[in-house]
Amino acid sequence: RITANLHANGGKLCVPLDLPRFQDYAVEVKVPASTYSSPTGVLATFLRDVMKRNMTNFRVFGPDETAPNKLQGIYPASNKTWMAEIKPEDADGTEISTNGRVMEMLSEHTLEGWIEGYALTGRHGLFSTYESFVHVIDSLFNPHCKWLESCKQVLTRHTTVTPLTLRIPPHAWRQTPNRYTTQDPRI
Repeated sequence: RITANLHANGGKLCVPLDLPRFQDYAVEVKVPASTYSSPTGVLATFLRDVMKRNMTNFRVFGPDETAPNKLQGIYPASNKTWMAEIKPEDADGTEISTNGRVMEMLSEHTLEGWIEGYALTGRHGLFSTYESFVHVIDSLFNPHCKWLESCKQVLTRHTTVTPLTLRIPPHAWRQTPNRYTTQDPRI
């Protein structure tokens, strides 16, 4: 039974993230509308530093969208996990490694299960996905939240489980890979 496994007792195993000061990532604006800085690029730099400080308890999850979602700035800290053979041609921008901390797979169900398991073992993660895929994840995310709520009534151990952090870029503005978003009002 998973409930008897001490490794699944995230409420007791949770270690806070060692976070850099977010103020250090502020973009200086000397004159309004004179420069542009990608907000997601700044976030990627912050996440890179979060990952560097937490190499054993922080991962980024996403269905093959790290670079299209402009989070490739995390790759200097860690590449994508790759368990198959790495070929010489992969060295040219593939950003893969057998010990990568970025989990990419074209299976939202699997990724959502991974991040749930990661959180239930006291670790932290960020799930970044497109608006069009979020309903697949939501169909699993909501039951997980209901399960946690039920556990609070029965087991006090799950009251401090690491939250599932979900990032849904972009909403109601242009996104390069898929032209325009669906602007889904259910999100």
